[in-house]
Amino acid sequence: MTWNNSSEINFIRQDELESHLLNLPANHPGLDGGVGLDPILTLRFVTEGLVNSVVSTFGLVGNVSAIVILATQKLDLHSFLRHILIALAVFDIIFLVTTFFLYSLPLFSSGYHDHFYQILAPKLLIPLSQIALTGSVYSIITITIERYLATCRAHLKTTSPPRTSVIAIVAIVTFACIYNAPRFLEYATQLQSVKYQDYYLGPSGRPVPLGKAYSKLEHRLEATEFRTSSCYILLYLLFGNGLFMTFGPIAVLAVLNWNIHKAIRLKEQRKALLMTSNAFPQAGHPLLNPARSFPGATTTSTTSPFSPEASDEKDLTITKILFGIVAVFVICHIFKMILVTLEVIFNLFFGTNLPASMGIEILMTFNHMALVFNSSINVFIYIHKDKHFRNAAKAFCQLPNSIIV
Repeated sequence: MTWNNSSEINFIRQDELESHLLNLPANHPGLDGGVGLDPILTLRFVTEGLVNSVVSTFGLVGNVSAIVILATQKLDLHSFLRHILIALAVFDIIFLVTTFFLYSLPLFSSGYHDHFYQILAPKLLIPLSQIALTGSVYSIITITIERYLATCRAHLKTTSPPRTSVIAIVAIVTFACIYNAPRFLEYATQLQSVKYQDYYLGPSGRPVPLGKAYSKLEHRLEATEFRTSSCYILLYLLFGNGLFMTFGPIAVLAVLNWNIHKAIRLKEQRKALLMTSNAFPQAGHPLLNPARSFPGATTTSTTSPFSPEASDEKDLTITKILFGIVAVFVICHIFKMILVTLEVIFNLFFGTNLPASMGIEILMTFNHMALVFNSSINVFIYIHKDKHFRNAAKAFCQLPNSIIV
């Protein structure tokens, strides 16, 4: 709750009041400017409350616009990538909506926090947000695999059947639901008697209890025995989460994108040498004669509209979009990687969970903010990297060319 620097009578949970009295220094100067006693609560209000709400709003508008543009506009994308990008936008929308009701709205509305949040969070918001996050991660991996096959293993890649994208999306959703099924068992809502204490702020800004404490029956979110068991924490939350949701996906993305980058550089070098060969023929150069460099390869005319070179620009644009998505993904998951690493260290070497310290709270707060940003930024990457998507966005928004750069 908010603490005011006045003699107004307010109420607070008794355990919270005792915690503030124990941790507040005797020479505390007061609470000028409306800053709360708890700096973490203030940080959460600014980041998870204000910043996340603004970013989520832009993200929701952007992702909805991306779905409409991808579904209705004529873009230079084949159906598989178009459908996976739509699925990615849907997952991001679900994640943004659920995180708003999980982390932002409870900071703005005590009525929602005390009544609706406690009921919605354990069986709906927490599992659904994790399912959406998993779907988003594996949609990016699917796009990366497609780009890897198209760029580095073109001789293995054939025309995708119309239902390939549907099968891929169903597989992603199925895996996300199965993998996150334990999330439905982590928390439960219980009706508890909570003690409250009236107080007022004295001249020094310290809370002064007023009268006797009293009790109220309230719904409270409590971790289940399943959630607190050491086996579940170690196997699922630490190793499972680290392998399938953090370090595993990042390792796969790093390896595949590095190979894609090398293949693109090789293509660019070959293209440059081919252009040079028009004036200075070098038929013996391996880059100019793929048939001699790669067993089973055939020489293709560069002037044919159906040659691989004719689609280089489209492939390069798609790959640039992928690199942008992956770069933002890795950056926004740095806080999560730090938290998972610390959790593993504390559990393996100290036999305990992460301590409830200010540093850990700050890391968790910035982790939530980074994940929200990651789910909101993709449409702007499309606009920046792809001129066809940019033109489609201009036409969709009916804006002059000078608006979107």
